[in-house]
Amino acid sequence: MNDFIMDDIEIEDDEEYVITDPQIYVERARTLLNMRYFEVAMKEAEQAIAYGKGEPQYLILKLRVLYESTQFEQALKYIKDSRLFEIIKGNCDLLDDERNYPYMVFAKCAKEIIADKKNNKVIINTKDCYKYVLTPSEVYHLGCMFRSGKGFSRNDQRAVSMFQVATNNGNVDATASLAYMYQMGRGVLKNNNMAVDYYTKAAKQGNVGAQYNLGVMFLNGNGIGQDYERAAYWLFQASEKGDADALYQIGRMHYKGMRFQKNTSKGIELISRAKQRGSKAAERFLNNYYEQEEKNR
Repeated sequence: MNDFIMDDIEIEDDEEYVITDPQIYVERARTLLNMRYFEVAMKEAEQAIAYGKGEPQYLILKLRVLYESTQFEQALKYIKDSRLFEIIKGNCDLLDDERNYPYMVFAKCAKEIIADKKNNKVIINTKDCYKYVLTPSEVYHLGCMFRSGKGFSRNDQRAVSMFQVATNNGNVDATASLAYMYQMGRGVLKNNNMAVDYYTKAAKQGNVGAQYNLGVMFLNGNGIGQDYERAAYWLFQASEKGDADALYQIGRMHYKGMRFQKNTSKGIELISRAKQRGSKAAERFLNNYYEQEEKNR
């Protein structure tokens, strides 16, 4: 039996072992971030991007390093140059926190940069922030996040500002949202006339939510006077696009004789169709209706 001799094995020590698993670089970067070693964390993040073939989660990691190291201008430039907003859209593999993070960074970085010192006070010019945004739809998305409080603290005034900017640049969803803010008095003084103006603008461009809300405002006369003719018109437009609650409201109008001749059977038929489409309001109405019918027997 031959003795095992180390000298018999040739060891090539000039070959360097290369790590190709991007997740290892991710964990390193996160650890270094926690330790506030930003420069080294950036190198690890870039390696994760290289070996991760530019997947969104690795791009977001680099953005996190830029933001946490207070490189605000670089962070905004990176969002724009990497087309990060466009990349994360519709990516089913991303978690909600990952999907919202670039928008949160954008909003906070813009607030830090777009500031003028005047009389020892920092004045934020909110509208200037949006020169960094790629499209009006991204401004609208930010407004929704401020309105709902997802990604950062709820701020209705900032939401209104973003909806206004997106509206001015042709985003119809923002127009409908701006109308809602005026209708509810969130971030602005309640103004039903302004709400109707913006709802009408969005409704004419085919926004179903605006068509429904406008129809309901005319139906109920929310501070603007009832107008069953216009209510029926806009509710019909929304129902034709599949809105179940709009169909329910039309059924109610037939049932109660508003704009249409009173027709209980026609009303119940339409409300039943609305229930089949998924309208909870229609379901509640029918439950009460049949319960009352049972009592009257």
